[in-house]
Amino acid sequence: MVFKGRIDCDARARIYYLSHVRGLSVRKVADLYGVSRSSVFRIVQEGGVNKRSLRPASRKGRPRKLTERQKRLITRGIVTLRTEEGNFSAARIMEPAGIDNSEVSVRTVTRF
Repeated sequence: MVFKGRIDCDARARIYYLSHVRGLSVRKVADLYGVSRSSVFRIVQEGGVNKRSLRPASRKGRPRKLTERQKRLITRGIVTLRTEEGNFSAARIMEPAGIDNSEVSVRTVTRF
């Protein structure tokens, strides 16, 4: 039996209680709640709590080139340059924002 849905917190708590505390077999608990035996094993091993949801989402991969402050400065620079000049380039946006070409490339600013 393949279970592809999410198991809500109440069902997790009941599964943990029946299997770990009351001592029902994994097969009986799995049949009662319509989940797989491996799901019951996993819930009992986790202690009835979904540890993935408690863990803060860690940022993986390459760090961001633009900081939040630089993003705000770029956005503010776009608004001011649009009123003053009309047409401008990404390199021109970087000047009032105080962003150096050695820190962030023009292509990164263009993508943002």
